[in-house]
Amino acid sequence: TEVKGISEAEVANLIHGQPYSGLSDAWQRGGISRPILEHLVLLGAFDALYGINIHHATRASTQVSRRDLLVHIEQMARHPVHVGSGQLCFDTAGDISDVPVSGWPEITPNWAVRTELELLGLDVTKHVMDSYRTLLAELGVTPAVDLLNCHSEQEILIAGVKVATQTPAVRGGKRVVFLTLDDGTGPSDATFFADVQTPYANTVFQSWMLVVRGHVRRTGARGVSIRATGAWELGALDRQWRAGEIDQIRERLMHEKADSVEQRTGPILVFPTGYQLSPYADVQPAGPTGKLYHSSQGSSGR
Repeated sequence: TEVKGISEAEVANLIHGQPYSGLSDAWQRGGISRPILEHLVLLGAFDALYGINIHHATRASTQVSRRDLLVHIEQMARHPVHVGSGQLCFDTAGDISDVPVSGWPEITPNWAVRTELELLGLDVTKHVMDSYRTLLAELGVTPAVDLLNCHSEQEILIAGVKVATQTPAVRGGKRVVFLTLDDGTGPSDATFFADVQTPYANTVFQSWMLVVRGHVRRTGARGVSIRATGAWELGALDRQWRAGEIDQIRERLMHEKADSVEQRTGPILVFPTGYQLSPYADVQPAGPTGKLYHSSQGSSGR
């Protein structure tokens, strides 16, 4: 029941009506609403039945697409046919020709990933970071799987989807921000101390995909963490890269200092004990919360 908006009753109806011979059959007997049927189409629930493969650059002129299925749902909604929940819809179902080819282009894999994140809360088609591999390679970003090869105090860049942030209270009233990223090869951990927390906290707390600069800290044979000295929103860097500004990005990532960043300050709550609460302690992104499960095996953000 992970599909966004689906009810337990609709899940039970779908299971009870199996098997389905086509989209029309599922529409007639599935006992689900139109939005849920559209969600299932967007998530590829009918791909195998109709031979759809969104990863193929080209497709036969007779091959239907997910867009065609969505168009057909619109047509069925306008011209409903009532069929009993236990009766197969033989008039149009049972044959993939029940969905005409409209000629609309297939959705892209990147678009499919965004849809999966919105409707499922996880990426199925591919890891969301796969779309940024070329940019990250040009910037010399170190994959999480290669962190063990880095030596102590080496300055590197890491990147990934934000899995978790923690801001535990520490003695002295200051806060340390612990950030966990996942780049598809594994998790990486970065620590933002007070000297860099203020200029970059807004980016860390309100961004979903990040590039972080920092120095490697080795703690034992397999213990690796990053003492962060900067953080940038990956989507903004990607747009800048696509505009041909790779040199400007490199200059910024390598030479931007915390004291040169425009700082956004807020009210600081001081308790009678002298403890100061960071203005960023409870910062959350704008808008409704959602569940995003981006964690590789062994990630501390699970």
